[in-house]
Amino acid sequence: MTRQEQTILLVIFGLLMVGWAVKAYRLTHSQARASAPAQTSKAPPQTP
Repeated sequence: MTRQEQTILLVIFGLLMVGWAVKAYRLTHSQARASAPAQTSKAPPQTP
């Protein structure tokens, strides 16, 4: 194989490994994220 082909295969392999690592991380940390309350609003509560 040429040097360019080896580089392309290495990049593809690296991207696959990163994708699997992200998938594993999201699977193991999804329960903590689901139980945490969503804080979308930064405004303080209004008092009448």
